[in-house]
Amino acid sequence: MNPEKIYGDAWNEGEGYALDVHTVSSTFIGYNQYGHPEFDTKYSEIGKLLHGLKYNNELSSADKIVKIALPRLSKWISGKNVDVVVPVPFTKKREVQPVFLLAEKFAKALGKKYRSDLLEKISEGQSKGDNKKIVIAAAIDEKLCSNVLLIDDIFDSGSTLNACVRVLKDSYGVKRVYVLCVTQTRNKIIRI
Repeated sequence: MNPEKIYGDAWNEGEGYALDVHTVSSTFIGYNQYGHPEFDTKYSEIGKLLHGLKYNNELSSADKIVKIALPRLSKWISGKNVDVVVPVPFTKKREVQPVFLLAEKFAKALGKKYRSDLLEKISEGQSKGDNKKIVIAAAIDEKLCSNVLLIDDIFDSGSTLNACVRVLKDSYGVKRVYVLCVTQTRNKIIRI
């Protein structure tokens, strides 16, 4: 595991981390019978577990991810007064939502409250003139005034995370949001 800082407009430096890269390499190997490109993809240890959880419904992978991440995560949030663990809302409906499962398991392992009811994804691609804008809204009317650990699976552009952090701060009065992504795309690595 090689944690890296991740950066966004809505959270401060040092308040966002990805546990590791998702993939280590991806080599084009040709086209399948339908004309779709195929790749030989190598994953990091956590990337492989996350891939299995998301795409192969390997639910035991969530426990393995938490076990691997917990020592570093506990150390990182120690003294930060995190009260609540919140998952990023899902885009694709699944029988078991991987990010919700991970956030719930992280909350339990850390002895924190888990809240999956605070954020909802309203639209994607339906904002005025910007077909790539992510719209996140507060799902309930409540003031939280807590520090929050926001969990997501893969960090890429950060647009969804930025939208979530803004809603948590603006709608719920959250003081600080710490962002944890299980993995990040290789093009987002910033060495410090």
